[in-house]
Order: sequence, then structure tokens, then C-alpha cells
Amino acid sequence: MEPMLAKLADFGLARAISAETMGQTFCGTEAFMAPEVAGMLRPGAEHYSEKVDAWSVGVMIFVMLSAQYPYPRDAVTKMDETTIKWKLLPTNISDN
Repeated sequence: MEPMLAKLADFGLARAISAETMGQTFCGTEAFMAPEVAGMLRPGAEHYSEKVDAWSVGVMIFVMLSAQYPYPRDAVTKMDETTIKWKLLPTNISDN
């Protein structure tokens, strides 16, 4: 396995949101995107909150610790945000 290099980029996608101005746009890298954001492509999609950032940070930490993604990189746009059934523990880490 080739070593993974840490890369950080900011493309100016950040904006302040509150309960009155919930997010409703689809932007970002699919591999790190919360299901609620990916769901914005579906008809009748609801708004999302700042909690989607916690999902993205969690995915980044998972990748840094395990050198793999917690699920297939394009899967987030296909998953149902209420049903995530993947076993997230990498095979090289004991579940004990």
C-alpha cells in the first residue's frame, strides 16, 4: 500500500448557517459528504444543519487512522440518510 499524504484545501465553500438559514446546496467531495448533503439531489430534500460538518470530520479522522474510507467513496450519494448499514470498523482493527 502506498503511503497516504495529508492534503488540506479550502475552496471557499464555508458559510455561516443558523436555524433560520439552514443549508440546502449540494457541494463538497462525495467521499466526505454527509448523507443529508448528498440527499439534496433527491426530490423533496430537506435542509441540513451544521451537524453535517461533524460527519465530514469523522470521515477525515477515520481515513487518517485506518488509511481507508469507511464505505465506498461514491456510496454516500446512493445511501438513504436514515439507514446506514455498513460495518465501519476496518478489517485490520480488532472489534474487541
